[in-house]
Amino acid sequence: MGWSSTIALFFSLVALALLPSLSVMTVLARSASLGFFHGAITSLGIVLGDIFYILLAIYGLTFLADRLGPLAMGIQVVGAFYLIILGLLLWRSPAQVSESDQPKLAMNRSWLSSFFAGFLLTLGDQKAIFFYLSFSRHLSIYRCFRHWMRG
Repeated sequence: MGWSSTIALFFSLVALALLPSLSVMTVLARSASLGFFHGAITSLGIVLGDIFYILLAIYGLTFLADRLGPLAMGIQVVGAFYLIILGLLLWRSPAQVSESDQPKLAMNRSWLSSFFAGFLLTLGDQKAIFFYLSFSRHLSIYRCFRHWMRG
């Protein structure tokens, strides 16, 4: 990864941090309900989740795409069909009514729960997933796609 890629990654991360998302609301909610330190610990979890995605995007996806070769496109197609089928099944399933109208809120006050609230929220955040996968355009997946189309 050269200097231009590093600088582009840095400014992209700054833009991602400036866009409000669910993680901002989580930090605000934890800070307002449990205090400043819980908000700071939640922020730490979010930052470590972002670092995990950066490392995965830079190293893991490159390694994976190089090792899979043309099979990567087949895995993407199978994954797309799986998600379409899952969506259709969910769409056609009957609605389930809950037993109570009032949800029971249990607020765990440990710092570990605040950390994992931020970390797991980042790992499940669709914006972060698509953002970091957008860096995979320099990977060999597109080269595999061209190879697969030529047959």
